[in-house]
Amino acid sequence: HREATTTNQTFSDDFSDKGIYLHRAYAVYKPNWLNGLELTAGKFKNTFLNTRNMWDPDVNPEGIYERYQYQGWKNFKPFIHLGQMVVNEVKDQTDDAALYINQLGFDWNLGKVKWTLAGSYTDWANIHNSKYLHEADYKGGGGNTFSKDANGHLHYEYDYNLWEGITFVKFKLWDIPTTLTFDYIVNTADHVPSDHDTAYYAGFQLGDTKKKGDWFLRYYYARIENDAVIGSMNDQDFYGANRKGHKVRARYMLYDR
Repeated sequence: HREATTTNQTFSDDFSDKGIYLHRAYAVYKPNWLNGLELTAGKFKNTFLNTRNMWDPDVNPEGIYERYQYQGWKNFKPFIHLGQMVVNEVKDQTDDAALYINQLGFDWNLGKVKWTLAGSYTDWANIHNSKYLHEADYKGGGGNTFSKDANGHLHYEYDYNLWEGITFVKFKLWDIPTTLTFDYIVNTADHVPSDHDTAYYAGFQLGDTKKKGDWFLRYYYARIENDAVIGSMNDQDFYGANRKGHKVRARYMLYDR
């Protein structure tokens, strides 16, 4: 298996054959009879509001999602976004590892300011049946808490039932596009220690890169306790859970796209 958090191919193994990986393949249905409804199935881009505290941008979930955003008001547009994803199908078992996401929020245009706010509940169901996920986490130093059973098999110590609040505020600061971001996550599963269950992310971006000469500067601070998120699914440049620190990124567009 190749990890879900990278699109890289390693050239090695004495010129051995390389696999061809499917990055995305999906079908979208947007009915004319209900403007704002979107139904998608397959392997698709992560369309849920998120930050890198929860998801690496290279992760493309597999399953189905339903999204509806009410279009009846000009400036205030509430939405609901539901997802049912397959993590690992287990032969001869009914308890497949699965991921369920329920997100509710709104986009609100307040004159020169756009405010987006959402709350979500993310349930990693039967995660003990996802052998690849926890082995990738353990071997990659993902930061989550593991234990071994009497047979030496590796297991997550806790479940992951995550409540999240996330917000983005967009406006112009001296004609510079500016975005403020805050994300707060808490794992409410049973028996998770209080010093292991929380993650938060706060940052900003100045500028944007759409054409030649554009630039941006991005900064954020993140703190991710051991079992606040799945450490093999979030930002792998930040290296999983049980981490805290600052990250700065800048870009300048030398050419038009």
